Amino acid sequence: MKKYSWALFLLVASLLAPIESSAETVNPGVTLKTLVKAKPDVVYEAIRHAHENNSDSCRVLSQTKNTCLVEEKFDGLPIIGNAKCIYEEFYRSPSTIDYRMRSSDKFKAFEGSWSLTPQANGETLVELRSYIDTGLRIPFAKKITETTTASEIREQLAEIKKAAEAHNNKVAAK
Repeated sequence: MKKYSWALFLLVASLLAPIESSAETVNPGVTLKTLVKAKPDVVYEAIRHAHENNSDSCRVLSQTKNTCLVEEKFDGLPIIGNAKCIYEEFYRSPSTIDYRMRSSDKFKAFEGSWSLTPQANGETLVELRSYIDTGLRIPFAKKITETTTASEIREQLAEIKKAAEAHNNKVAAK
């Protein structure tokens, strides 16, 4: 009897779950922060050059002084599997980098921003916000996407922190 009540619960939950709208771009997405022991200009350059270190999953299609068109592959995503996304980064200032999807084979939305805030001690507070709509219309889709996005953001922040602090240490050693 328990087996049927669990199935009934899932059925009712799926019927009552709100359908998420892809027009929901006001969603702030997931935002995480980290403190980097480097000045904002060093962190900014680390972000701009991060694509060079991810040649397996990421490639630059074109680049100008203020923009960068990137193709990125995402492997092993929950439920949807692999996805490909072409997005453009906009280098607004040494403290802000925005990005927005141009096209994708799976995603309905892929956008966000990097924000760099100098600290009094010479460090930089780095904040990365990302909103992704995978197009999934199942119960808990938003939670699954946010959990996966948070994991990806943690990884990106750690890579930027490592690159910027390594550069800082090289300069200090000279």
